[in-house]
Amino acid sequence: MKSYLPSLVVAAVVLVLVFSGGAVASKLITGAQVKNGSLTGADVRNRSLGVADLATKARSGYQIVVKDSAVLTEDFQSFSVTATCPAGKVVVGGGAHWLDNVEPVQNFATANGRGWTAQGHNPFAAPDRVRIQIICANP
Repeated sequence: MKSYLPSLVVAAVVLVLVFSGGAVASKLITGAQVKNGSLTGADVRNRSLGVADLATKARSGYQIVVKDSAVLTEDFQSFSVTATCPAGKVVVGGGAHWLDNVEPVQNFATANGRGWTAQGHNPFAAPDRVRIQIICANP
């Protein structure tokens, strides 16, 4: 009868070495050993950095802008409202929603990249408004 024990031991040793390689490297390389400016976004794992990890210049330019539409009182009354970033800033994200109902609102970034537009119509006869919220940042 053939013994598989030596092959099994070798395979186990190889697996341990393969799966511990990253852990060993993370204990051997520290921030002090990395040359300033040598890392790029591709070198950083997604969602591994928080706002506190960013340079002051990178986190000081964010601003949230909120704009409401006029009150829409008629059934199927059309609207179009745009929120714009302050001078020198660009929009990096945004959205729009009704304040009193759950109907979806068509909304999108403006072509110049400085604002956000919501448009559509009031689907109910009850008065309601649309609110746009955008995040603006330094380019």
